[in-house]
Amino acid sequence: MQEKSPPVIGDDYTMSQVEQENKEWWPTHCEALRQGRGDILTGEYRPDLVYFCQDGAYYGIEEQKVREQHWWALIAQPGATMTWPIVMFHGEYVWFEWSCIDDDTNETLAKGSCVWVRRGHRGGCNFKGEQLTFYRDVFSSPELLELITRS
Repeated sequence: MQEKSPPVIGDDYTMSQVEQENKEWWPTHCEALRQGRGDILTGEYRPDLVYFCQDGAYYGIEEQKVREQHWWALIAQPGATMTWPIVMFHGEYVWFEWSCIDDDTNETLAKGSCVWVRRGHRGGCNFKGEQLTFYRDVFSSPELLELITRS
């Protein structure tokens, strides 16, 4: 549903509507990650995405793609459960904490906190800022990478 340009906030498209759309979108985002649907996750971003994380700032949807797919593969791997213990919405801001747990050992594999600036269904995400901590690996195996890049 993402439009070519972010929609203007006003009488026809209110900030309250944007927040409601972000709340509606949230479970879909979580499920896409759990299923390793990198194609859906990438589709959430605007072409002019700005992504701040400890590896540096990434600009656009191609620059971060190679790096981010490793993170997705690690947190969506078989035998791991992704959780979001805190999620907050304010207009076009979505802030959350996440944790990825090993199903056998109950060990935390990775965790982080993240903010998205997302203008609802019509606008998509144009800014993402994330703090990530990976306790085992930072780059995934080729086998896990295959799982996240299928469509």
